[in-house]
Amino acid sequence: MTQDHAMNAYFSSFEGKYIIMDNLDEKGDPIIRERKEIYNSEYVYITVVLRGTLNIIVGGNKLEIKANEFLAVMPCMSVSVLESRCIYFCFLTRTHLMTDIYKRVGVARQVVERLDAKSILNQEHQILKAESVLYKEQAGDILKPASEESKYTTTKVEVGGKVDKGDQQQSMSQIAQSASPKTHSFYHAFKFRHARFTLDKISLMLECYKRIKKEHQTEDYPMKEIVFRSYQAAFVAKFFSFAVPENIINYVTNDRQYKLFNDFLVLLNYKHKEERSVQYYAGILCITPKYLSTVVLKYTGMTASSVIDQYVVFAIKQSLYVNDRSIKKVSLEYNFPSQSFFGRYFKRITGLSPNEYIKQNNVKSINFVNS
Repeated sequence: MTQDHAMNAYFSSFEGKYIIMDNLDEKGDPIIRERKEIYNSEYVYITVVLRGTLNIIVGGNKLEIKANEFLAVMPCMSVSVLESRCIYFCFLTRTHLMTDIYKRVGVARQVVERLDAKSILNQEHQILKAESVLYKEQAGDILKPASEESKYTTTKVEVGGKVDKGDQQQSMSQIAQSASPKTHSFYHAFKFRHARFTLDKISLMLECYKRIKKEHQTEDYPMKEIVFRSYQAAFVAKFFSFAVPENIINYVTNDRQYKLFNDFLVLLNYKHKEERSVQYYAGILCITPKYLSTVVLKYTGMTASSVIDQYVVFAIKQSLYVNDRSIKKVSLEYNFPSQSFFGRYFKRITGLSPNEYIKQNNVKSINFVNS
């Protein structure tokens, strides 16, 4: 275990699978020093602020995480920490392990409906339009064009309670649910979630974190990882029970390029098993492949082609880990022309063959333990 003096924090890693850090023992309002952009390809990043404000940039969005607020960052996003003053705790878990925890605590995996690309975007735009109406009614003058705010593309909007619609009362989640396919965004790469909880709920999450940290510091014993993951599962279960729509802090934008980028991600979520070419997504969005790559580069630091590859491999890893499928079946599921082509594609992105990935992550033995 080591101390990360640059971050004024306790820092510890368990075989690279889990990382925990905090500055709970600091006095006053400790300074969190700036940390330049880090590309997060492997971890689900969860942090909770107990006091002060954590300033952070996630995928081009400048966020302020204040006391009693929670931030979850999914893989494939760039994260920069700006100089801040706060007391916080956080842990990072490799994506395939977090996916297994979701499964154990009963978070349903997304159900992808067979829709054409235009229908997918139409549904997404219905959701955004409905949410925009609610945001404007509740936020009033808080919405401003991005140019009036800063170089960042989104505006934070506090959403809570219900909105009157004539004789009806509809929450944001009800409107979104009526318009959208069944999906759970925590399975998506390129996503973040920002939420505010009451002090008693934050206290329960802190209690769970301290158990995780104590177990992390315990000397190794044969069942240590299983116990450790049970504590993590309890933390995740508490978050999902607390993260009702009224507690989620939403972000909206008037920036056309950011809307194009979001549409690209929506399409990628539904079509990544069938389509892996920049030309396909650019065609659906009615823009050139070059312009799509320019937009994607702006928000990810990667070309559109690289983002597609990262997303596809992210999804393949979940299929190899969570589901007891052969490599051949996964290859067919993702529409590769042959198993050997699939293997070359996977190794080009990850540096590992599918077999090496399975062995490295001990997929079968972990699934057996948790079955």
